[in-house]
Amino acid sequence: MKGISPLLASILLIAITVTVASLASGWFTSTIRSSAATTSNRTEEALDCAGSSISIDDIYITGTASATIKAVVRNNGQTDGLTIQSAQAFNRTGGNFTSTSTPVTSLNRGSIATLSFVTGSFASCPAAFSQLLVTTNCGGISDTYTDTPKCV
Repeated sequence: MKGISPLLASILLIAITVTVASLASGWFTSTIRSSAATTSNRTEEALDCAGSSISIDDIYITGTASATIKAVVRNNGQTDGLTIQSAQAFNRTGGNFTSTSTPVTSLNRGSIATLSFVTGSFASCPAAFSQLLVTTNCGGISDTYTDTPKCV
C-alpha cells in the first residue's frame, strides 16, 4: 500500500488552510461592518435626540360618558423632525384612551400638534381625569400632563 507523497500532502494542507482562513476572514469582516453600521446609526440617533423636548400645553375634554379628548403638544426642543409615537389618556378609574392621530411625524421645533383620542369615559370633568402621557421616537423624551384639563 502506498500513501500520498509528502509534497502532495503539504500542498493539500496549505490549500485547506487558505480556504478555511478565507471563509473565516469573510465572515469576520461582514460581522464587523454590520456592527459598525449599527453603532453609527445609534450614535446619529442619540445626537439627533440630544436637544429634543416636548410639552403638553393644554387638554380639552368635551362631555363625560363619551367624552372627546384633544391635547395640544408642542416641540419646544432644538430638534426638527421629531415624531410623536403615542399618546395615552387615563381616567381615575383606570380607563386608558389611545390617540387616534399618532404617529405625528416631522414635528419641527416650535411646531404644535393637536392629538385626538378615541371616545373616553369620564364620570365628571375635571375630577375624573388622571393624566396624559405623550412619547416620542427619541428614547426618554416624553411628557406627562397631570394638571387640570379644560372642560368644554
